[in-house]
Amino acid sequence: MYIGIDVGGTSIRVASFNTLNNPKLVRSIYLETLNNYQEDLKNICTAILSLCDSPLGIGMGIPGILDKEHSMILKLPNVRSWDGQATKADLEKKLKTKVFLANDAEAAAMGEARWGYGIDKSFLFIIWGSGVGGTAVDIADKKIVVSPFEPGHFEVRQDGIADGIGVKGSLDALCGGAGIIRSYGKPAATLSESEWLRVEKDFAKGLVTILTIRPSNLIIFGGGITVKQSSRIRVIHKMVKHELRVFAPPEKMLVSKFGEETGLYGALALLKRR
Repeated sequence: MYIGIDVGGTSIRVASFNTLNNPKLVRSIYLETLNNYQEDLKNICTAILSLCDSPLGIGMGIPGILDKEHSMILKLPNVRSWDGQATKADLEKKLKTKVFLANDAEAAAMGEARWGYGIDKSFLFIIWGSGVGGTAVDIADKKIVVSPFEPGHFEVRQDGIADGIGVKGSLDALCGGAGIIRSYGKPAATLSESEWLRVEKDFAKGLVTILTIRPSNLIIFGGGITVKQSSRIRVIHKMVKHELRVFAPPEKMLVSKFGEETGLYGALALLKRR
């Protein structure tokens, strides 16, 4: 069995897969993110061993910034106890198998490019969950080329709260799940329609900035808020079409083929690319 791990600001999902070719998720376990690195690591290892005695490989998507070797977490804005941790080495020592880490948006984009709506396509992948992340995907010489970026830290307006790295009024601070709680004093699921309209306008403005820098005919979305509020994507698409002036707007803005399991398939894709 192969293992995929999707780390989020409020939850961690661990899943087993039967193969790396046309994979099917066999079983998954949901964990609460405790924001205590040692306890989180212990819970992850326990979950993995309950799914598989001897995993053939482990992929993990991280909602933060990694070092250039993809072995250590430099900054994880919504789970700060993981900052500076050598997660790859820690898991390999405990589980005696190869472990591969990547930014969660990069991982999810790889999964979508291999098995989802992005097969043989160039597209932007946007994670919308506790935070906002992104990756550009291109096809060059029949190979998938990913270029991660940090759309969550693009400034949307100057009067907003700061995000996890101190940027005020960023897409992450105004529209990410953690930022919504700080801005509105409640989770995204309980926002009123007038409050959602503000979030949608802020998100559309952020996407216009992104598309002015990096035009794309297709955007695929994943992440917890995307899945739970998928109807918002259509509203945001209309706003982007109205506001984007420099380039043609994306023809399609889709929710990932894998829904709530996007991050898990993405984590698995890290094993396929190695």
